[in-house]
Amino acid sequence: MTKSLCLAIATGFTLAALAQAASPIKEAAKLRIKPLEGKLPGIEAQYNPKEITVDKRLDWEKSKDSRDDAPSLEFKAAEPKTMSFELMFDTFETKENVYDKFIAALEAMAKSDEGLKRPPRVSIIWGNALPRFEGVISSLSVKYTLFLPNGTPVRATVNVGLQMAEKVALHTPHCNNDIMDEDETGPDCGGVLCLPCNVP
Repeated sequence: MTKSLCLAIATGFTLAALAQAASPIKEAAKLRIKPLEGKLPGIEAQYNPKEITVDKRLDWEKSKDSRDDAPSLEFKAAEPKTMSFELMFDTFETKENVYDKFIAALEAMAKSDEGLKRPPRVSIIWGNALPRFEGVISSLSVKYTLFLPNGTPVRATVNVGLQMAEKVALHTPHCNNDIMDEDETGPDCGGVLCLPCNVP
């Protein structure tokens, strides 16, 4: 092999390595909680969760004539899927109030929306591979772990719990009494608070 060929091969490898090193590194996709209704902006995780738990519970009841350790079971209902994960937010470097910057937006999605009269449905989005999860926030547990000398919280962990739901409505007695009353447009449907009529 000639010296010129060796130099060309070595130079080619070097240029390829430099080109690969210079290519932009794709940023990791951030988990987002996006409202599906209402006017809230939603929130993007500052740091992605380390793990996500999805639970599915089935309600079985032991048959009355069962008498041994392997009883006959009767299926009652399928409970909705639930999802839970922990998010961390940190504003120590900027000295901002972590509640104002992040936690308030999370809490807003767990409060009753003025127009909807209930909390909104939300979607959990993390890249394109995470199975679709749409539902409602069922629990928020916030723990503040770092404060500035003046008491301003600058670090917090939030345990988020969600319940899957395709449709949601505000529970009211007149939406479940089998008659058309209040502002309903059909028995137990329509109006401001009940589910729309003719929904399959």
